[in-house]
Amino acid sequence: SPLMRAALLGLVGPNIEAGERVPRYHTRALFDLMYADLKMGIESSSVASDIIATDQPGIEGPLLEVLPQLGATASNELVMFFGERRYAPATAALVALYATPYEKETNGLLDHISQALLRIATPEAREAVMARLQQLKTSTHKRAPAEISVLLRSLAGTPASNLPWARVRAALPDQLTREQQAG
Repeated sequence: SPLMRAALLGLVGPNIEAGERVPRYHTRALFDLMYADLKMGIESSSVASDIIATDQPGIEGPLLEVLPQLGATASNELVMFFGERRYAPATAALVALYATPYEKETNGLLDHISQALLRIATPEAREAVMARLQQLKTSTHKRAPAEISVLLRSLAGTPASNLPWARVRAALPDQLTREQQAG
């Protein structure tokens, strides 16, 4: 229940580490409580940010299972988590989230998908990023240039050996905006 979760998180609250948004927890029992809330759709965005604040092993699979039923804000939390954990089985689900329309995207979800896939760094994940870049090249949406710019900054932080740079260049629009060139 949300009240039980809040009380348990309150107990670990004084142990919040520098730079973290919520306190880290270390028990599977607390994960199970938050996971039950997430599955029921209770406060999904706050539960999503709380549930990933752990070092618990083996929670990626259950979280991947609920990802399709979450809204954009809660999904964003899990997307970043899968990238941090370099969880390759999430690749297909992350690619599916690329279908999120700009109008429903929140907190940089589309950018975080690309960043997570680049961190996962499997050939399939890299190919998905290349496909997204190719899709953006032909997009007429006014937000596509900004997404290209963020994607270029993410690519710049990727080891040179991990990407086919000739394909990256071929997937870029013929004319880059100043913002994209600076990326």
